[in-house]
Amino acid sequence: MLHYLTQLEELRAILLSDTAQLTIQQVNHIPLGFNNNIIWNMGHLLVISEDILYGSIEANRPLHEFEIMGFKRGTKPGRDIDSKTITSIRESLAATAPSFRKLMDHASLAHPELQYDDLIRSIVSKVSLGFLIFHEKMHISAINNIMLHL
Repeated sequence: MLHYLTQLEELRAILLSDTAQLTIQQVNHIPLGFNNNIIWNMGHLLVISEDILYGSIEANRPLHEFEIMGFKRGTKPGRDIDSKTITSIRESLAATAPSFRKLMDHASLAHPELQYDDLIRSIVSKVSLGFLIFHEKMHISAINNIMLHL
C-alpha cells in the first residue's frame, strides 16, 4: 500500500517540475477545444486525492486558504486563479503524500499492533488508491496536452 503513496509523490514531483516555469496567464489559459486549464487540473488532483485519502477521516483533512469546491468533479474554471492560490495549490500537491504518511506514522504509534499497510487499508482501500494513481495520470496527461497548446 505504501508504494501507492510513493508513486503519488513521484508523479507530483514530475508535474510540479514540468509546470514550475509557467506564468499565471499560462496556467489559467483554456486552449480552444479544452474545457479546463492547467491550474484547474492541478487543483482538481489535489481535491480528489484528499477526498480519497481523507474520506473516512474528514477531521484530519488538510485545510486550505482557497475554496476547494471550485475544483470538485463536474466543475469548470469560473475565473482566473491568482498567484497566491496557485502557490498554495502547488505546495499542497507536494505535501499530500507526506502529510498522509505523517498521519499514518502517528496512527502506528497509537496502534503498534497493526502493520503499516493495515493502517492505510483501514482508511482507504487498495482499489481507491489504484484509482487515485489512474486519476493522477489521466489529469497529468490533460495538463501535458494543454501545455502543447500554450
